Amino acid sequence: MKFTLEPIYLITALIIAVVLGISCQPQPVKALEKDTDYYNHTLYDEPTETEIELANQEWKAEHGELQTPLTPEHEAEIRHHLRAK
Repeated sequence: MKFTLEPIYLITALIIAVVLGISCQPQPVKALEKDTDYYNHTLYDEPTETEIELANQEWKAEHGELQTPLTPEHEAEIRHHLRAK
């Protein structure tokens, strides 16, 4: 009678399948935290039109209609960081 490893492979595969079947159960929805991106899409909150308009008004009140000009120090810093990349 010849000894083969087929029964051992089958038993090992069965044990692995049982362990994975028990340990990899999906979470029920009630078990999920309420403040995650998966459950609650409001964590990534898009600004509303009113908030955008208010931000635009604040910018225009502080800086005027156009973007502020670069100072030589800021321009040198930007060029330094661009060269580093």
